[in-house]
Amino acid sequence: MTGEILLMIKVSEVLQHCSEIHNVLMNGKTLTDGESEGLESIVSQQYHAHWMLRHNGSYDYSPDGIQAWVNRIDDWISNQLQELKVECVSSSSLNTETPGLAFERLCNLLLDLKTLEDGQHVETELAGNRQVRQQELAICMLQIDDISQSLQILLDDIFAGRKRHRSYQQFRMYNDPEMNAYLHQAERRLAG
Repeated sequence: MTGEILLMIKVSEVLQHCSEIHNVLMNGKTLTDGESEGLESIVSQQYHAHWMLRHNGSYDYSPDGIQAWVNRIDDWISNQLQELKVECVSSSSLNTETPGLAFERLCNLLLDLKTLEDGQHVETELAGNRQVRQQELAICMLQIDDISQSLQILLDDIFAGRKRHRSYQQFRMYNDPEMNAYLHQAERRLAG
């Protein structure tokens, strides 16, 4: 059963799906909520949230915001490991970054890549700027490739029991109503 799930988790395919979503969104179409709760669907929703953030310019600090997608990815992996009864080797280690955080990083890098690619087609761009953009594009593509490969290895190791996986909740300042306008307004609405 473990091998079966490994065949389903292909980082390159998940990222390709995110690229397809990007094209749909750039053509002015909207996405419907994913019916599936598989990893590809959750990462796609995470990518969509990042796309909305970039194009609307506001961060969603609600419990359904960006960090919630990281948690959903990590929780999905935890649930799959439990269902498949994957047991870790006693000496297996944890990584400092979870797959959910790696997918978040990849979503941001994919958006950067699309922005850089779109900027390449601007005819009025100065030659010096074009060279800088080419360098940035090469760096972005290298980072996507490196992180994708590392994430694929991590997922393979997790599902083979060679690495441990643990879902962590992020504690950030935006959880503090004094520091977060969204939470502060919600408290004021509840207070009447």
